[in-house]
Amino acid sequence: MVKQTSKIKLTLILIAFTVTLLCCIFLFNSNKKIMQQNIELKQELVGLETVIEKNIKEKAPEITEISFENITGNDLYKDRWVTVGEDDKVKIKIEINGNCTSIDMFIVPTGTETYLLQKIIDSLPGFPGQKEFEYIWDVPKGTMGRFWIIAYNGNTGQKSESYNIYNE
Repeated sequence: MVKQTSKIKLTLILIAFTVTLLCCIFLFNSNKKIMQQNIELKQELVGLETVIEKNIKEKAPEITEISFENITGNDLYKDRWVTVGEDDKVKIKIEINGNCTSIDMFIVPTGTETYLLQKIIDSLPGFPGQKEFEYIWDVPKGTMGRFWIIAYNGNTGQKSESYNIYNE
């Protein structure tokens, strides 16, 4: 009977040991899966951070001011119109907040359904950290239209409001 009791005790110890070992293996494998999921989540987060950084870098610049002057510096914008002087030249000053890689300037004649007649006046390159742009436009005689710009950061741009412009 002592031998049988010893065998039962030994069997119970072996069963307990086996169950403990199986639990440890299960917990180890579960922990491995959790660790792998954590690694995958960290990689996903790094990917999202990269996308966010890219979006911040490619955010359109903010157009803070556009002014129109003659060559001597007198303001030409009055009563919602830019009236060009006798020399046909307008100095356009543009202030930007944010990264600006280029600026496109446009004119479209006044009237209805004239959007097909819009023309690009010129493009200005931008440089890192550049906040101010200046352009002297030799406005053709007889111009009467709406002027606007698009300021770009890479392929992302912001359009300004439009300004009426007139040259007799």
